Formats: sequence, C-alpha cells, structure tokens
Amino acid sequence: MFTSLHSSRFNHVAILIALASILAGCGGYSNPSGNPNPTSSQQFTYVANNADNSISVFTSDLATGQLQANGSVPSGGTAPNAIASDPAGKFLYAANNRSNNVSGFTVNATTGALQLIEPPVAAGDGPRFVTVDSTGKFLYVVNVASNDVSAFAINANTGSLTAIGLPIAAGTTPVSVTADPSGRFLYVTNSVSGDVSMFSINQQSGVLTTIAPPVPVGINPSSIAIHPTRKFAYVSNASSNNVLEFAIDDATGALSPIGNPVSAGELPLSIKIDPSGRFAYVANLSSRNVSMFAINAITGALTEIDTPVVSGDGPVSVSIDRTGHFAYVANFISDDVSTFTINPINGALTSVGMPNHTGSAPLSVLTTGRAR
Repeated sequence: MFTSLHSSRFNHVAILIALASILAGCGGYSNPSGNPNPTSSQQFTYVANNADNSISVFTSDLATGQLQANGSVPSGGTAPNAIASDPAGKFLYAANNRSNNVSGFTVNATTGALQLIEPPVAAGDGPRFVTVDSTGKFLYVVNVASNDVSAFAINANTGSLTAIGLPIAAGTTPVSVTADPSGRFLYVTNSVSGDVSMFSINQQSGVLTTIAPPVPVGINPSSIAIHPTRKFAYVSNASSNNVLEFAIDDATGALSPIGNPVSAGELPLSIKIDPSGRFAYVANLSSRNVSMFAINAITGALTEIDTPVVSGDGPVSVSIDRTGHFAYVANFISDDVSTFTINPINGALTSVGMPNHTGSAPLSVLTTGRAR
C-alpha cells in the first residue's frame, strides 16, 4: 500500500503503480513563519506529504490563484495519507497511516500557520482518509487494514478529538469517506469489495448507523463526491477508469445508480465538485492529467469538457478553492502542486504558472481559509 513506500523515487513509483488499483483514493472539508503582510484576498492550501511525514503550507491568492510557500510542519504521525479541515477553517486534521493515529492542528487565521494539538488520537489499523461533517462537530476516519470507520467529536474551542464509541464496520479495504452537505449521511468507498457503504449520522451524537447493504460500484472505487444539492453522488473507479453516477434518496440517504459509467483517464484516484455544483474534476494518476466534466443540474449526468488537461507527474488529489475560481492538484511523483484557473462559463481548466514544490510523495491537497 502507499504506506510501505521506500525512500527511493523508483520504489515510490513502482509500488504506487502496482497497488493503486487496490488501495486508491486520496481529504475531505517547518513551523511556517507565514505571510507577514496578509491581505483580504488570501486563503490557505495544505499538502500532506506521505514519505517525509510533513504538511506543506501555502498562502493561496484569491485574485490570481498563485501559491506562496509558507514552510512545512511535521504531520504529527507517520505516513500522512489525507487531510481535512472543519468548515470554518479553524482546525486541520491528518490521517497518519503507519502510526495509526489522527493528528489535529489549530490554524492561524492570519498566516495559515499550523500548531499541533497534543497529543494525536488513536484511530483504527491503517487510517487512510479523513473527513469532517458540515457542522464541524464530527470527524470520521476510514481504516484500510481494519476495514472500519472511526468517529470522533470535535471540541469547538480547542479542536481536540474524543472518540465516539467503537469503530463501525465498512466494506473490504475502505479508502475514501465523505459526508453529505446536510451532515445527515456518510459514504465510504471500499476498494477491494468494490462497493460503497452508506451510513446515517446522528446529528446530536455523531454515531453512525448502517443505512442499507453496500451498493456495488466499479472496480476498485477510489473516491466519492457529493453534489452540493445533495441529489447526486459520483464515484471514481481506479481500475475501471470511469466515474459512476448515483441519485441520493433525500429521506434515507441510499444511493441508486443512474445512467451509464463515464470514462475518465487512467487510474482515476480523486474526484471533486466545484462549489456551484456545475463542474466535476478527476485526477488520473497513470495518464498524468485531470478529466473535466459539466454536471446537468436536473439529471446529474456528466458530460466531458474537452480533452483532459495535463497536470504534473502522478496526480492523485484535487482541491477546489472556496470561490470556485481555482483548482489545485497534488502530483505524487513530481513532488509538487499544479494550479489551474476554472473557466466560469464552461468549467475548463487552464494552468497557472509553474507547479509549486511540496514535500516528498504528496498524497492529499486541501484549500481552506476565510477572507478577512
């Protein structure tokens, strides 16, 4: 899996390519000095670097999309696989796969600097992905080796985590998790069993309850995204090289397939939807590009926007900024982040400047923050 990567770049690539179809998916909402002169047109972008156990910190300019490096911090554990933040951007969390824990950080609202919340909390065996619900009250982690989901309550003042009961069973090899925008439902992609587990969220306690048997998807599902209207869900399938579309039952949260699979690139590992709900983007590791789709507001159907846009080497994770103007892509092999502008009319991506260097083997990118 990703966590058994060796130090050499050759081994990074060889192991990733060999196992990406089994354990695919990559986040869900240095002691950096920060930007000494922050402006109202800034937000922050973070990257989890799997091989050197760090989180890169960037200031992202809301006017241009350009990133400014603000150093890095230790991830608080070993082999960080994914990062997520609360909706307000006050706290950031990292799932550390090899140390079996989740580390939390407070976010400096002015500089974006991260301060570790001691100590990291224990998760299951091999935490792979992390997400925070829309209320910012609960955090969920999928554990790839123990095949379950750990739930935590978030302290609104400190960001510290408290476990909610025992982990709940998912499918085989869960690699991605996301909560719907209402905070009522949670979805987990299970790579080896080829399905999606569905849960309801108790909005007072955060306790998960299984909705129905897992719904079958493609081969080695890697990522799931929920439309802002809560009507549709989209699953990228790493080994079938496509995206499946689902309707969401508003009352129960259950998924029902709609339409036919839509082709993506080779080894699609991450899918994200822009804040307007009009466009979707998929990072394709082997074809080294990003597929772009328009979303039909009525049917949820995807239509490809032109040919995929070239990214860096080994794109594994996509993040859309809160304005919907920019997309950021973490490139696992070239150790960098690519920046793109989003055409507000047709959703097409255009590269902005040169990629920004990250730490070693970046697996997850997240853009967060608030204009001041």
